[in-house]
Amino acid sequence: MKAKLIVEVASRASPSTIALAAAARQTGGRLVSILPVPVLDESQEVIKNSGLKDQVEFRTEDPSKILPYCENIDFSLVDCKDENYARLFNLLDVNPTR
Repeated sequence: MKAKLIVEVASRASPSTIALAAAARQTGGRLVSILPVPVLDESQEVIKNSGLKDQVEFRTEDPSKILPYCENIDFSLVDCKDENYARLFNLLDVNPTR
């Protein structure tokens, strides 16, 4: 896919976060990982220890406020543990060519 912008809405860094960050490194892209504040430090440590910190931008704001500013998303992952996940899908501006 050669994804340049990957967006993840999750409850914490997980193996999926590491895989998405590795994919971003392979494609020269970046991962925007939207997480709750309480897990930010732990999540940053996981990514740092994986050697992928340059590929990941962590955000802790409400996903519904951040997603409208993420334009032409090439790949996204929305953690369905968030009770508003269906609403979040509607906010994704997906790149139509990828």
